[in-house]
Amino acid sequence: MDIEGLTDAELTALAERVSAEQSRRQRSRRCEVCGVEFEGRSDARFCSDKHRVAAHRMWRTVMTTLTEMPRWAIFGDDKAPYQRDGSRASVTDPTTWATAAELTGHGRLGFMLGDGIACIDLDGCVVDGVATDAARAFLERFPYSYVELSQSGRGLHIWGQADERKGKRWTTDDGLKVEWYSRERFMGFTGEVYLLGSLKPLPEPEELQ
Repeated sequence: MDIEGLTDAELTALAERVSAEQSRRQRSRRCEVCGVEFEGRSDARFCSDKHRVAAHRMWRTVMTTLTEMPRWAIFGDDKAPYQRDGSRASVTDPTTWATAAELTGHGRLGFMLGDGIACIDLDGCVVDGVATDAARAFLERFPYSYVELSQSGRGLHIWGQADERKGKRWTTDDGLKVEWYSRERFMGFTGEVYLLGSLKPLPEPEELQ
């Protein structure tokens, strides 16, 4: 917009519209269950009491399912898996894994994918805490699935269930980088919820491309 030719009155009106839009966005929140934007308090996380109750139930289910599986390791600064003694853990050697409880107090943790647990990694698709249009369109294919921010805060992880198979990487037509894994892969687990849901069956890579 060329503002040089606007009158003082027009500039004032434009400023008021911009201010109103900024205020609306500041009040707007994204429900962590359904992803719908709503206006609420600064600490509001859900668009309704129904979704608030459902969220707590789903969160307990996700955490119970994952933490009961002895497939955890410490998430190192280099993104590699480590054991409590500081030695490297291996994605193919279960003797180097532990339960989440055994690693309590050891910092960031990650999960060894497999035994029915899979994850889709969307890289570099979050800006200032908001998913890009390409990521949001992709997420529409995973209603009520558990989605969290990556360790960097710039990506998203879609957790779910799938049979073990070879992983796959691809880039969508709108530029979204996607990685699909269900075995022999160490994935950081943050608990930083983007969308609360359950561990639903994940489509095969061929169905998503």
